[in-house]
Amino acid sequence: MKDKIREIYAKIQVAYKTVKTFIIKVKVYIEEVDREDFYSAVAYAPFIGWLFPLYIMKDSPRCQENAKQGLFL
Repeated sequence: MKDKIREIYAKIQVAYKTVKTFIIKVKVYIEEVDREDFYSAVAYAPFIGWLFPLYIMKDSPRCQENAKQGLFL
């Protein structure tokens, strides 16, 4: 039983490190790329992608327009 728990825990640690690395890479990418371009592209992600630019980039008319278009697609 303890071996199974250790095995599951090891898999969880690997998954956590993988996700953490991915999030760091995405964060760096977002900082490098123009935020307006990034959120405009995210607006077209299915289901909830349009929420991010709609509420995060309130001052950007371009992001607002793309978010509204993403919502209706």
